[in-house]
Amino acid sequence: MNHRLLSRALLACALLCWRGPQASAQSLHLSAAGMLPALPLSMVPALPVSALPAFSLSLSGLQAPQLAPQFSVAVPPALQDGFEKLKVGVVAAAPAADVALVRAAGASEAFVAEVQAQLESSLLPAMISDIIKYGYVIQVKDHITQDRPDLDPEFDFTGGLNDWGPLGTFVMIAERIKSIKTGEWMQSGVWRNAVVHECGHAVDHVMAATDSQEFRDAWAEDYRNMPEAVKGPQLSDGGKNAFYYFLRPSQDGGLDRARQETWAEGFDVLMRGEASSFNYANFQAHFPRTLAAMRRLLAARYGSVGV
Repeated sequence: MNHRLLSRALLACALLCWRGPQASAQSLHLSAAGMLPALPLSMVPALPVSALPAFSLSLSGLQAPQLAPQFSVAVPPALQDGFEKLKVGVVAAAPAADVALVRAAGASEAFVAEVQAQLESSLLPAMISDIIKYGYVIQVKDHITQDRPDLDPEFDFTGGLNDWGPLGTFVMIAERIKSIKTGEWMQSGVWRNAVVHECGHAVDHVMAATDSQEFRDAWAEDYRNMPEAVKGPQLSDGGKNAFYYFLRPSQDGGLDRARQETWAEGFDVLMRGEASSFNYANFQAHFPRTLAAMRRLLAARYGSVGV
């Protein structure tokens, strides 16, 4: 967006705040249109990322003196005072640790409250703060593709999505999903895993954890020590091997995607323990070094973590 127009908008907000208590604001949100294609779908409870174009710009992040050069005039003392009052109001109303953590986009109020409670009980406050500062919005939806015609309809079979693009970053949590067996709509039974798994991706983005040599070495060593029977897409009885999702190479043959999904699911395993019922046993058995490396990396930033 044109910086001159943005400056004028901010000054207008400051004037409103200065002229009377009836005018107030917490943040200025800027949106831009444009869609990016989603990545291929894998049929598991928590899915990989795609792209989304939207962003929010916090008003408290801009300093009043920066606005004066745009107009080649000094900011009058009264206006400066109004801007400072507005900025203080923003900080007081929404400090990093107390921001609204979830935004409803079609989900029921009761489900939104459940998602927020799950988030706050599963993640440390510093993790939530980091995610918000990174730019994430945690969006609670009726279903994943709601208002997103760019996404493959098959994303509605999953309960969560970590979604980013050049203009913004989102964690999406769905209240309803489609049944893989029947295609009919049903209440999501995987949303708790989705909340922590997808936020695990967000923490990885904050830390660049899966790019670290410590994590890569641990993951590679665990992979070498796994039984060959768990390394393929099918089990010995011909059934689908759901664990392969965390080992499957991407289309270019690289293992970045596999490591990222391992981190996200391992994050759920560490933060929720046996409540992470989908893969707790598998990860304890097949990713012991990876989980230990994750715990060390997280502890270095956040202190003692997990259960």
